[in-house]
Amino acid sequence: MNETTVQPAVEEPEQIGTMIAEIQKNSRERLRITVGQYKGHEFVGIRVWFVGTDGQYWPSRSGVTLRPTLLPQLMQGLQLAARAADPQGAR
Repeated sequence: MNETTVQPAVEEPEQIGTMIAEIQKNSRERLRITVGQYKGHEFVGIRVWFVGTDGQYWPSRSGVTLRPTLLPQLMQGLQLAARAADPQGAR
């Protein structure tokens, strides 16, 4: 009689909050933008997720968690960075 070992399905870790957007950074990494609540406080999270050896995406240590009130300043900074990186607006 042959014994068969059943492996539990590997699932991605549960993320905190609701995913709002996902941006493919490269073939092995994605940026995930989430909104959620922790200990009664609202937050916005931006984190790099990477492909693990199991083929699933896992959160890395690279990321930032912000209060929603800081989003206008972040967006302004990103617009300035975009203009500095491409001053002619060709991209």
